[in-house]
Amino acid sequence: MLLTWTNKLKRALRALFFDVFSFDALVRAVILFVCVVNANVHAKEVMLNPQAAKVVLSNTINIVEEHYLNLQPGINLLKALETKVQYGLRAEQISNYQLAKELDELLREESGDNYFSVTVKEPIALKHSSLSSKDSSSPTEASKMLTTDIGYLRIEKFSSSLAAEQELSLSMAKLEFAKALIIDLRHTEGESLSYAQKLMSYFMPAEISLSKVATQSGEQNMSAISNDLNFSASSPFPLYILLSGFSNTTAEFVGYTLQQFDKAVVLGDNTIGSARFVKSLDIGHGLQLALPVAQTIHPSTGDNWQNGGVSPDIGCKKDECLVLAEQHATSFLK
Repeated sequence: MLLTWTNKLKRALRALFFDVFSFDALVRAVILFVCVVNANVHAKEVMLNPQAAKVVLSNTINIVEEHYLNLQPGINLLKALETKVQYGLRAEQISNYQLAKELDELLREESGDNYFSVTVKEPIALKHSSLSSKDSSSPTEASKMLTTDIGYLRIEKFSSSLAAEQELSLSMAKLEFAKALIIDLRHTEGESLSYAQKLMSYFMPAEISLSKVATQSGEQNMSAISNDLNFSASSPFPLYILLSGFSNTTAEFVGYTLQQFDKAVVLGDNTIGSARFVKSLDIGHGLQLALPVAQTIHPSTGDNWQNGGVSPDIGCKKDECLVLAEQHATSFLK
């Protein structure tokens, strides 16, 4: 009965959102939502006394001072937080959800930075639900040969873990003899500068500057690293990167950087336009603060894709990009 209902729902959603969503992921999200509502699986509301709330605010101040990308404009924000600690705390208790809401609003309003967010952490039961679309145990990427000469790499999630980078090495090894390559980032989740660095290094000479990474402490240079396999020796090597209107941050970083170096042709739609990398940190009592900690700057353009997004070289609908990229690769190799 559930399977029949699921199939009907999937067909209905496909009819309504044909060009917008990954239908299987959307259906899983709907089912998960129903299960959460029915099972009442959510983070427990906890009442915090003024002292506990003060600890949360003090932790927030310390994290902003240590990590926030725009510390100079953040001075007013720090003053507002300190004022909140001294005078703004209620005499009575406040729930963790209400404190998260008030702190989230204060951070965004005082900084003018919508990259800030304060949330109550998910319970373990929800975070590790088997219905979750891409949990930590999901494959990071899948690689195969589409034809004798054209390779395909689909990356599901960017991760800084050693296991993810080892998996990337194995996937690229399978594509060693490809004469053209398509990298699919249309549905990629997660953020990782180190993963992006390793991926781009397969197509750039070792030691060349890929990007400048700006943090609160200044700018650092990110260079291509040495890999066992490097496609840049074949010049020009036909490389195609697929992006969508939902691609952001790390996916945009890879597409923009290789596009600006004339190492890749980008296909798809204009991306979100988020060049700022966000880090999530605990601030105590089950609350979590997300804030921007870095942004990348291309060494040649002195710019990035913030707000404007990455513009594709070849515009196409999300579901048509792979076929079109394969056609271009086939034509190039003739």
